[in-house]
Amino acid sequence: MQTLFNFLPLLNALFCLGIGLYVLSRNWKIAANIGFFVGMAALGGMEFAAYMGASTAHGVYASSYDKLFGAAEILLPASWFVFSLSFARAEASRSFERWRVVSIPLFALTALLLLLSVTDSGLSERVTSKGVGFWVSVFLVLSLTITLANLESTLRSADPARRGKIKFLLLGIGSILVFLLYTHSQYLLFPRLGQDFSAVQSSILFIACLLVTFSLVRHQLMDVDVFVSRDFVYQSFTVGAVGVYLLVVGLAGQAIKSVGGIPTLYLKSLFVFLTVPSAVVSYRTASREG
Repeated sequence: MQTLFNFLPLLNALFCLGIGLYVLSRNWKIAANIGFFVGMAALGGMEFAAYMGASTAHGVYASSYDKLFGAAEILLPASWFVFSLSFARAEASRSFERWRVVSIPLFALTALLLLLSVTDSGLSERVTSKGVGFWVSVFLVLSLTITLANLESTLRSADPARRGKIKFLLLGIGSILVFLLYTHSQYLLFPRLGQDFSAVQSSILFIACLLVTFSLVRHQLMDVDVFVSRDFVYQSFTVGAVGVYLLVVGLAGQAIKSVGGIPTLYLKSLFVFLTVPSAVVSYRTASREG
């Protein structure tokens, strides 16, 4: 029986495309607007492919909708990386110059992974014994961590007035990127579980779109200037939090293997109790230092 929830991915696809087109129409020559549009279009493409029946198995690129989902997912890091370097940055050109060592390999890897996923190539298995899906997850975890650190730097560097204008936009974008980082880290750490995050992802994306829309309508953004120090990236709470998360979950996974299995509910509860206090302490420390 079809319910409204079954149509949520289609609604998200239209929602994402509409927001992206609106921002692009404001000024299609600005890098932040282009990155935002491509990022939202990619999220919309993933949701449309999911609605049309793309496989819920990670790293499967069999049907045309599977390929659409995979291609859209691979486009996310480059598009949101461009956005994170240029949105609200008074010196966007300098940001690109500082990060050229990262941006060039990132765009090259995007093109390579797109080719491997769309053609369903077995090259990665022959070279490394790992499927394309594995390398897509590695790529997303690393690149989204850097992107989130940049967005955090933008928010922390803004003065209170500007921070109030951009916080809901960055919170909306950041929430979906954090969830994608979480899901792909799960694919890497627990590849045999076959977890399906599509329903949760659609719900989070819908809420994220509401936050972004609220911010755009209320504050008419995309023209705010913030000066960001290079030191903020090295002091980023995001990088430390992701590192702690991967370490804790990795150790938990090894413990499960050695013990012989622990109920999922227990693992999730243990993870929350271990990571939330450490995250709060780390954030407070970073706030004092910043």
